[in-house]
Amino acid sequence: MTDSFDSHKTPVQESSGAAQADQTTSQNQIHDGDANNTKKVGLRRRPRKLWPIVVACLFLLMGVILASQLGSPGSDAELKEMAIEQEVAPVGSGDDADRFGDRIVAMVSNAKVENAEHPIDPLLALADEGFIRIDESIRDYTAKIVSQVRISGKLRPEKCMECKIRHAHTSETADTPLSVYLKMLKPNKIKGQEVIWIDGQNDGRLIAHTTGMMNLKRFLLDPRGIVAMKGNRYPIFEVGFKNLIAKMKAFGLKDREHDECEVTITRDVLVDNRPCTMIQVVHPIERDYFSHHISKIYLDQGRDVLVGYEGYLWPEKPGEKPPLLERYFYVDMQINVGLTDEDFSPDNPEYDFPSW
Repeated sequence: MTDSFDSHKTPVQESSGAAQADQTTSQNQIHDGDANNTKKVGLRRRPRKLWPIVVACLFLLMGVILASQLGSPGSDAELKEMAIEQEVAPVGSGDDADRFGDRIVAMVSNAKVENAEHPIDPLLALADEGFIRIDESIRDYTAKIVSQVRISGKLRPEKCMECKIRHAHTSETADTPLSVYLKMLKPNKIKGQEVIWIDGQNDGRLIAHTTGMMNLKRFLLDPRGIVAMKGNRYPIFEVGFKNLIAKMKAFGLKDREHDECEVTITRDVLVDNRPCTMIQVVHPIERDYFSHHISKIYLDQGRDVLVGYEGYLWPEKPGEKPPLLERYFYVDMQINVGLTDEDFSPDNPEYDFPSW
């Protein structure tokens, strides 16, 4: 999940370059007395206005700060607390759960896994049905994304970010592109930073800003560049539970090529105080073609949406706990809230983007 920041990073750049000012020297004359009494005293620099250099240094400093902070969420206990104890508001029109029920989760069970040609087959069918469910009934949603990822062997601090996501949609009057808004809530060093990305706009770049006294300018960043990907495993355009389903299917298709795969289904696992079906996929032996030792997928039983994902690596020594690779939980979720273009505009008065 999303984790998605990636951050939420998000998931997820181009470092800003330093502005350089060309310097020139010229001969200068000092006047002694009136204009007719001029004495040449050698080479001197002309007095320069300092404000262009100061502004350039400020922008350089903001770029460094943004590069050190921007990302896509300590301890496992804190993460579990956030993912389990948040309260979720009712979704949509109120009858979504009755209308869809457990249509998707009913597609997977331990019996169906045991009877399948390959244990991963029910998950592949589930992924396809999940895409249909989203296209049929989910236009947009808001949530908090709680995440934690391991990058270059190091487990990064957990993150929490507010998200607004509007799926791509074609109507009789207009085409609505995939749109993403993220606001960082945790950790404190990135708290308050905001990011907007809209498919097909701004030459594919995201709009971001830093916080505090350095919040003077909007930054346009490559979603795959160094700054935007700092602390993220995936770029911002891969955030959202629809992309989680796509990743689940991609992993499943790879697993389908091999036999060493164990799948178990557990009902009524609480995530964010809501009953979920947990699908656990285990690869007992480490192989080059497996990316995870254990994968845990959490599916909301009342709303038929993917709300969580955890991936673990193989332990270095027998008997040790599997180290966490990545986890993403979508909590406090509200579906079909009617997001508009203003929700994805840096000029929204509720946001803290600078004016330019």
